Amino acid sequence: MSRTLDRLLLVAAMAAAAMLAQPRTAAAQVAPPPADTADGLAPGEVEVDVPPELLTPAQLPRLARQHYPEVLRRTGTEGSVVLEFTVAADGHVQRGTVHVVSVSHQEFLEPAMRVVHRLRFRPATFQGKAIAAPITLPIVFALHDA
Repeated sequence: MSRTLDRLLLVAAMAAAAMLAQPRTAAAQVAPPPADTADGLAPGEVEVDVPPELLTPAQLPRLARQHYPEVLRRTGTEGSVVLEFTVAADGHVQRGTVHVVSVSHQEFLEPAMRVVHRLRFRPATFQGKAIAAPITLPIVFALHDA
């Protein structure tokens, strides 16, 4: 029964994390921007025509399995880490910009950081030019394919 509940919670976490994987843009902004910004964007936000996109989505679960913490594998513990970071104009994760949004188990944090720095992205574009832009990405650690 507990394993079934754990599986249901993981599926719910994966669904919620997928919703969070949308890049933050001015169009997605809910609250009005602070009055002191001339361009209508909140501090730290950038305007994009096309958001950053993971080049090989199938790579993400494979990397998560490769970096799965052995202690959690042995206990059958699954979970996820949601990270927010900036994808640089060259498609790499910009060092020093990775922030944790949520983590289901602390042991997943370090492997998630290793995974995110191995990913490559199609950078965001604005007016046809590649630019650095923030993105939120869930990294799901599952023992079996969902």
